[in-house]
Amino acid sequence: MSTKLLKYAIQLEDEGKLDSALYILTLADSLLPGNPDIKYEISYYYFQVKNYNKCIEIGEHLKKEKKNRQPNLYQLLGNCYDYIGDSAKSIATYNEGIEEFPNSGNLFLEIGNCFALKKRYGEALSYYENGIQVQPTFPSNYYRAAQIWLGTESPVWGMMYCEIFMNLERGSKRTEQASKWLGDAYRDNIKITTSDSSTKMSITLHKLIIDAGDKKTIKDIKKGKFELPFGALYEKTIMLSILSMDSITYENTCKIREAFLDNWYKDGNNKSFPNVLFEYQNTIKEKGYLNAYNHWLLSSVYQDEFNDWRKNNRPQSDEFLTWFSNHPIEINKKNMFLKTNEE
Repeated sequence: MSTKLLKYAIQLEDEGKLDSALYILTLADSLLPGNPDIKYEISYYYFQVKNYNKCIEIGEHLKKEKKNRQPNLYQLLGNCYDYIGDSAKSIATYNEGIEEFPNSGNLFLEIGNCFALKKRYGEALSYYENGIQVQPTFPSNYYRAAQIWLGTESPVWGMMYCEIFMNLERGSKRTEQASKWLGDAYRDNIKITTSDSSTKMSITLHKLIIDAGDKKTIKDIKKGKFELPFGALYEKTIMLSILSMDSITYENTCKIREAFLDNWYKDGNNKSFPNVLFEYQNTIKEKGYLNAYNHWLLSSVYQDEFNDWRKNNRPQSDEFLTWFSNHPIEINKKNMFLKTNEE
């Protein structure tokens, strides 16, 4: 009975009926005193109504017994300490949780958020990327890391994290935001000037700049005469993929992405830098859905164009979305993408 009451209380919380949820939780607690799941939900109720001291009181009592501890409890307590202005205790609580649950990406996320709020972005990134490393299927660390990297001179890492995030968390408001970030990254970092027939872009610190008419340089790039780390190799491959473009539009960006994947595999970069995201893209391509995938990926930044494309390609779009929902990207600790692994 108490388990059913707990589920009902959580449902009420999800519906925003917090007072009703507390009534049910109190009833469940009387039927099964000391149940840690019920106690946790009661503490979470107080967090939602911003009674952080009460939440801390219940949570700290729960934490005294090892069997009651869980990553979410440390996250909840750390958040409470942060909200009452005790950032030192907040970070200490998250770190305490990490010591006990070293594979909990949500705890690394929270510490990263603490540093990001203080504009200490380097430290924030280290925690977000450590969170990716210990729990590569947890989406939020990719989202936060992408947000920071896209504001730097090396947005390539943000573009990668952005797309991985969109594959792990689909259909949310954050997915829409990540789509806008990704589309803007292409528009902001690929500069095409037609007045002097030159193509200019900046995706990594290497800032490759070539003239579209400079056949010797283009030939050297195609031959791969440069020993490049992943970021610069990514930029080089995009450069080769935009030589025939005259502007960065919705359709052209989709074409650039298709050409990029072709060039990446043609040049054998997939062997030098195995990449879970590009391998997934290649699988999508083999199924015949890469065009639909790219249109979906950029849909939020080009909403009107996407709606027109979907209207004119409904069967293809629907077929892709059905396949897409049944075949998510598979990421684990062996194949995950992490900046420090790709430099």
